[in-house]
Amino acid sequence: MDFPPLGIYNVANLEISLKFASVLQSLTSGEEKLLIRSGIVDDYVKALIRLGLSKPQARIYVALLELGSSSARQLTSVTKMDRADTYRATVDLLRLGLTEKVVGNPTRHTPLAFGDVVHLLIERRSKEDAELSANLDRLAKNSQLLKGESNSDFNQFVIIPSGQATDLKLLRLFRNAKSEILAIVPGNENLQWLLNNREDVIGALKAKKILIRIIIGGSNNVPAKITNFEPYGNFERRRLFRLPSVRFGIYDSKELCINMSANPEDKEAPCIWTNNACFVELARNYFYSVWETAET
Repeated sequence: MDFPPLGIYNVANLEISLKFASVLQSLTSGEEKLLIRSGIVDDYVKALIRLGLSKPQARIYVALLELGSSSARQLTSVTKMDRADTYRATVDLLRLGLTEKVVGNPTRHTPLAFGDVVHLLIERRSKEDAELSANLDRLAKNSQLLKGESNSDFNQFVIIPSGQATDLKLLRLFRNAKSEILAIVPGNENLQWLLNNREDVIGALKAKKILIRIIIGGSNNVPAKITNFEPYGNFERRRLFRLPSVRFGIYDSKELCINMSANPEDKEAPCIWTNNACFVELARNYFYSVWETAET
């Protein structure tokens, strides 16, 4: 048969070994048996599991590649699996269209060519991933909670864990901003999550002409990407030669995200997000008291 180009196997984002990839490209039935006997059974089983088969299904299919057309009794003997598990696996493989049943006494099972099986499993997995993505999009549109929106009719205080959870929260706040962002950050390294890899967010901020004011503390150097951002006229920065005692961001004068660590150099501390108007106003007043004394 003609195998699809090797790139198609990346649809399922597989990390297939070079040995296994070469098998995909040039198998014949005789080579399949030889390679299985030479000790790469685990490669086959692991790859098939990653494509969506259960371990019993993968083991039975690989056994069929080695034995050829076989009865359930032969498969049980070779794989050392429980007889009931063998039966269920043969039924599942037939239902999935990966084997054929040869009517006789005893009934025998014949595997489809390995390349055909891989292609069928990737197509099935791609379809399932597309359906899952569509369902998640629908849920996100219908659920304020899943959208991660923070606007609420009541005051909230939410602890955001450090790491990726904090990064995602900050990105959502930047994306959802409509008019103004105020922030105090202690040092250039704290801007890297935004400046280095979030060109899409920066582009959206520029397009919406959002006023951004940032106070950078504890550093004499200004990242080049900040200076490149300034000509757009809606970005202002000032500098402190000391580390600020706090770091936070205020978004549209409605939301506040403040780092919980007393150490301004602690990059792994969780944050508190709040939409409490009193706390937002206090933070805003503090920001502008520092802004007035900071260097331009």
